[in-house]
Amino acid sequence: MLRILFCNIAWMDYYKGIVPGKDEPKGGGSYVKENLDAHEKYNFDIVFLSKDAGYPEGEYCLGFVETKSTNGKTRNQLKIEKIDGCEACKNETQVDDVLVVYCALYPYAIEKETYVVGWYKHATVYRDYEVIRFPVDNDKYYEQAYNAIAKREDCVLLPGSARRKATEWKVPRKI
Repeated sequence: MLRILFCNIAWMDYYKGIVPGKDEPKGGGSYVKENLDAHEKYNFDIVFLSKDAGYPEGEYCLGFVETKSTNGKTRNQLKIEKIDGCEACKNETQVDDVLVVYCALYPYAIEKETYVVGWYKHATVYRDYEVIRFPVDNDKYYEQAYNAIAKREDCVLLPGSARRKATEWKVPRKI
């Protein structure tokens, strides 16, 4: 059985970090609007992980989707048991071999239109956020939270020009 998880994220062109004036997150909720930032900004940035990180050495994408907070302070878990085929995973911390489909609200439409922006095949999806620390300078680190990971060759980001082909990538919105 194919396991599929649809995730709503902010709209960006490349998801390789924020480039002021060129690639900034749009949509994605109040956090993005208030902070001009989105944790999913690196969803399609390629990172090299060594065996020390707990994965087979290689290139990966680290995916982030926000789980809603009930009190504004703590994050809820991603309910992996709600993924078709994972109903028995209520006590699991992760599930493997999931197709994670990232969708975003197109920011320039008059009416709300959501499109697929990319996907990870054969991803591992985590109930709680995982965090990896990347060195920046001497004693400084950047921490990246993620709740999905996949090998580079299993990650596809649709070019901006291809995303708005309604017959192919438009996603029905909940009414």
